[in-house]
Parts: sequence; C-alpha cells; structure tokens
Amino acid sequence: MGSVILGIAAALAWGVHDLLVRRISEGLAIAPAILSVLLIGTLFTLPLALGLGGWAQMTGQATLLAALSGIAYVVGCFGLYLAFRIGPVKLVAPVVGAFPVLSVGWAWLSGSPLGTADALAIAAIVGGVIAVALLSDEGAGNGSRAAAVGWGALGAVGFALTFGLSQAATRIGAELPVILMARLAAIGLMIALLALTRQRLSQVSRHRATLTGMGLFDALALGLVTAAGTLPNPEFAAATSSVFGVVTIVLARLFLAEPVSLPQWGGVGLVFAGVAALGF
Repeated sequence: MGSVILGIAAALAWGVHDLLVRRISEGLAIAPAILSVLLIGTLFTLPLALGLGGWAQMTGQATLLAALSGIAYVVGCFGLYLAFRIGPVKLVAPVVGAFPVLSVGWAWLSGSPLGTADALAIAAIVGGVIAVALLSDEGAGNGSRAAAVGWGALGAVGFALTFGLSQAATRIGAELPVILMARLAAIGLMIALLALTRQRLSQVSRHRATLTGMGLFDALALGLVTAAGTLPNPEFAAATSSVFGVVTIVLARLFLAEPVSLPQWGGVGLVFAGVAALGF
C-alpha cells in the first residue's frame, strides 16, 4: 500500500508538471528547457542528498544503475516534450501514461509473478491507449496523430526504464544518493547535447518562472517513485504514478480549454482503470 500512496502523490505532482509542459511547449527549445528543469530540480535535491544521504551504501553497481536511470530519464523527457508539442493532452497523456505495462513487464521478467488480474489490467491499458489514439482528431494539435503517439511511446519507454533502474539502484544503494546521481548523469548528458548542437540556456529565459515550477514538481515526483524502491511491489508506485494523465487531462480541460469527447473520456477511463487495477 505504501508504494501505491507514493505513486498517487507523484501523479499529482507530474500532472501539474505536464500541464506546464503543454502550456509552453509550442516553439520551445526543448534541450535547454530539459536542462533547466534538471538543474532546478537538482538544486532542490542537493542539500537533502548531502545532508541525509547514506552515501556509504552506494556501491559501484548502484551508482551505475542510477546513472543509467538518469540517461533513460532524458530519453523519456524528449519523448514527452516532443509529443506535447504536436499533440493534445487527451492523446499524449494516455500514451505516456501506459508505461506501467513496461514497468510490470520488467518486474515479471525479474521474477515477480503476473496474475490473471494484472494481465487483464495491462490489456485494459493497451486497449484504452489504442482507443484514444484512433478517436483523436488528426488535426488536433500541431502535427500528426502518428507522430504524437510515437513520441509519447518513446516517453513511456524512457520513463519505464527510469523507474526500473532507479528502484533497482535504491534496493542496493540509498534513495537520496541514487536520485542525485541520476540527475547529475542526466545533466551531464544534456550539457554535452547542448554543446554539440550549440544551444544555450538563454533560449528559454522567458519561461524561467514556469521552468522553475516544473523543476520542483519533477524532482518531487521522481523522488517519490524512487523512494518506493525499498518497499514491497515498487513497480506499483510506477503504475499508480501514471494516473498523472488524468490530472493533466482535467487541468488541460479547465485551463487550456482542450476539448475531450465522451468516447475519448471512455478510452482515457479504461487506461487509468487498468492502472488503478495494477496498483491495488
């Protein structure tokens, strides 16, 4: 139950984060934005990790897994930002939110049993994502439906790998050092990408306040899911955290006036009913 509670809290934080992503994504320089969010979140995490951290528990394997989770997180962020740039929340959120299928699959391959109820929940998630994609208007957003789904799927893969690797690192290391090492690895990768593409942080300076909020919500959510690595069934934290899509869709409907048809609500509901079934 503890993993589920942490996942729900993370979902609330990520729902607000993703609404902010959608709000500023059009025309945004994505790489500088991701680096800004990572830097801000790291400043939030750094004093906690240094002051409370358990660094003596960080083996070489735990450090490597943490670093790989940071690299996977960069992949997930690129998929998420690009998907929101070209597709509406009602399409992108369920696709990215389907990453519990991969998280539970990861756990199953690692030896955790997969019962009939879990298999049915996964089928509901996949079916709901397909329904939302088919029912979405091709013209909704700034690009094609297929491209939005493709980038969203990349985001789901990146986030599933992030959670699997970070929770594995936490089981043999310590929570706060794992979070910090993952973020430092992600920052290092983004600095290299910016240097190669000759982009600068100043390209997103007009979004500084929004990016600050995104960094804080992102650090909070990722920390909550990573913390579940020491609890029973940590994959359920990743599963329930994907309910962030419901939060994002509702907020987008309220604040961005993005329309959602009744059949699409049905598909969205099917996705997150499957997520809830996995969590409980």
